[in-house]
Amino acid sequence: EEMPGMDGCTLTKTLKADKRFKNVPIVMYSSLTSDENERRGLQAGVDLYVKKFDSEKLSKAIGGLLERQAAHS
Repeated sequence: EEMPGMDGCTLTKTLKADKRFKNVPIVMYSSLTSDENERRGLQAGVDLYVKKFDSEKLSKAIGGLLERQAAHS
């Protein structure tokens, strides 16, 4: 089910344009699995696009994003 009112790409662009949130990592989990949808998400500014749910992969990816964020703080 899609989000009401706006899609994930629009939300990502809105958050990344706001200086309060521009450095917050964004993970987009979507049932839309085409390469085109992933490309759109990455162009919008997501840090990680997850096509299929894999809890171990997702956990490691989020851990990596948080480590990278802490290293740049």
